[in-house]
Amino acid sequence: MRREFLILCLFLFIMGCTSPLSVNYTIKPEHPFRYPEPIRISFTSFADKRDVENPRLIGRIDATVFDMTGSHLILDKEPSIPLKDAFEKEFSHAGFVVVHEPSDADIVIDGEIRRFRYDIGPRDEIEIELYLRFLKGKTGEVIWSGVVRERDDRYAGVMGNTRKSMEGYIISTISKVTARTLKEVIPRIEEVFSGKDTTEQKAQGYGRIVIKTVPPRARVYLDGVYYGLTPFTMDKEPGIYELTIRLDGFVDEKEKIGVRRDHTTEIEITLKKK
Repeated sequence: MRREFLILCLFLFIMGCTSPLSVNYTIKPEHPFRYPEPIRISFTSFADKRDVENPRLIGRIDATVFDMTGSHLILDKEPSIPLKDAFEKEFSHAGFVVVHEPSDADIVIDGEIRRFRYDIGPRDEIEIELYLRFLKGKTGEVIWSGVVRERDDRYAGVMGNTRKSMEGYIISTISKVTARTLKEVIPRIEEVFSGKDTTEQKAQGYGRIVIKTVPPRARVYLDGVYYGLTPFTMDKEPGIYELTIRLDGFVDEKEKIGVRRDHTTEIEITLKKK
């Protein structure tokens, strides 16, 4: 009986060593930012723009990890999932009201994952870079947009890494990214929602998209990602995008649109009833 128990324990240990790494984000009790008004926000999915075949692959393992085998560091979920979870928890903790329907939100936030890398070696190296957009929920106007990046390295110690230490390092780095985002965006949100916004922010190096529909309040999707309701204005990186317009009771409109640097692309669409 004791032999079977030992074999089972060994089997479970080996299975644990070969399984992907889990990242379960937790927030710290203290928080340096607190927004006083109940602004409703909604996070759409983070689009993964990394050039990787397996989105769950985030780095190499070139040093000993006590409870993990293999040469590749793989998460049990795509990075967009723990990132969205972290942003929702941190913004909720900062006093915002997180809603799941973008149409119910005062602010809609989406983003792109440009880097999410964690290499285990003599010195661990980690890097997370996101491009984020904060849009007015009703109009789609850009409140704030920018790149948030955190890069760090560390010596894991004589005993090396464990799953728990690696998870903690990822969580700590994500926490720095969310804190930096809050620090950047809260003054802008206060400016916009206090009625003191007298200037229109325009992202440098981007083109502007202006979309109007008849009837209004149609949902706007670019490359399958929801951005807001018409009338809609936002700044976007130059390129070709697939625009989809949806409104209940009307036929979906789809077309390719081009965005040029420092130019405005204006689109007017009259929707057809089903």
